[in-house]
Amino acid sequence: MARAWESMGLLTPVRIGGERRRYGPDDLYRVAVILRAKEAGFGLDGIREMIATSDPAVRRTHLLRRRAELAQRIAEA
Repeated sequence: MARAWESMGLLTPVRIGGERRRYGPDDLYRVAVILRAKEAGFGLDGIREMIATSDPAVRRTHLLRRRAELAQRIAEA
C-alpha cells in the first residue's frame, strides 16, 4: 500500500541505507489523512488533488463536490 501511495506522490518518506524508508511524524499524519479520506469515499486521485494544493479554497471545493456526490447517492438509494 505504501509503495502505491509513494508512486502516486501521496507519501514521500526519507530513504536511508538505499531503499529503506524512514517514516516521520508528518508521514504518519499523512497516512491518517489518506485513510480517513478513503473511508469518506475519496479515490486516490481525489486525495492526491487535495493533498497537492496548499489553497484551502481548492481543498474545500473538492470536499463540497464529494459531499454533493454522497448526498445524491443517498437520495437515489
